[in-house]
Amino acid sequence: MDNYVIRLAHPSDLTALHTLAQEAKDGMTSLSKNKDILNNHLVISDTSYRKSIQTPGNERYIFVLQNMQSKHIVGTSNIIATVGKDEPFYQYKKSVQVHHSEMLNKHISHTYLSLNELTEPVSEIGGLYLNPSFRNKGVGRFLSLSRFLFVKAHMNRFRKKMIAEMRGVSNGEIIPFWEALGKIFYKCEFHQADELSAYNKTFIKELCPPHPIHLELLPTRVQTVLGDVHPNTIPALNLLLSENFHYTNCYDIFDGGPKLECETEWIHSIANARNVNIQSKSSLDDRHTLRCMIAIKQEHNWLMISRPIQINEKGEAYILKNDYNGLKLQNSKTYWIVPLYNKTIKEKGIKWPDPNP
Repeated sequence: MDNYVIRLAHPSDLTALHTLAQEAKDGMTSLSKNKDILNNHLVISDTSYRKSIQTPGNERYIFVLQNMQSKHIVGTSNIIATVGKDEPFYQYKKSVQVHHSEMLNKHISHTYLSLNELTEPVSEIGGLYLNPSFRNKGVGRFLSLSRFLFVKAHMNRFRKKMIAEMRGVSNGEIIPFWEALGKIFYKCEFHQADELSAYNKTFIKELCPPHPIHLELLPTRVQTVLGDVHPNTIPALNLLLSENFHYTNCYDIFDGGPKLECETEWIHSIANARNVNIQSKSSLDDRHTLRCMIAIKQEHNWLMISRPIQINEKGEAYILKNDYNGLKLQNSKTYWIVPLYNKTIKEKGIKWPDPNP
């Protein structure tokens, strides 16, 4: 992990990101395989950070995980500043109705899915993909949570609520929820609808029946996968749940994956992030040291690394001298830090810096 840095993506990263997108299986709706769409997203990301923001708009921030020596890009993630404002954001909303028969003296509950349009603008995290060779090493956690460090330092750029649409279940090339609904309504393949929705979502409301869909009338295999996630998505799901995200009663209209949400300021890695002055030491006391994500704010870029940080009783932060000099931390003025594993604060009894010193 020490050999990698997370930074804002540039248009010159197009080839590397397109390669990552091709590695991902169908169903990664927030990481397009279309090179033109990717290029457009990169251009928007490149200009978004340079903009002076008063109110969150159509900004998008794409991050890449890069080897500091080889410069090879092995992962990516993103944040969309606003969804559900300038263009519609559609989802299926689940509701339960109770039907009563006096003659039979029965109460029967039925579950329905209704096409729902988001009315409150929110921010959205997505586009997380990591090359399989780097999984199960804490790198994926770093790639995912580092976004919240960026949000904490730029709260004015994001909405008060954050959502995440998790990838739904697929069996090889077959996506059960899509086969039962989307393919019938839109008369096209999954990847075609996915790409089209990146340009314009009006076809969704135009072609999707406005009437509630009786869930019990769908095949059993479709009912059972609604709200479940792809096996590769389980770690990302559990990570967001541990960050205080929670399930909603809404689902992705294409693959039936669950939608999570959380008040932005309540996300654990945002609530625990601190703006500090980092000093150097030749050695660190392990009793008061924990691995942290460190963000370095630069004029036209934003870098994030992961290193052990020692926090003393006064809440002062220290990093190893070799890291301090090698990373040229003294050339920056602003540092944001947050533990990679929040529970280690309590486990080690570390006095974490106050939010408003």
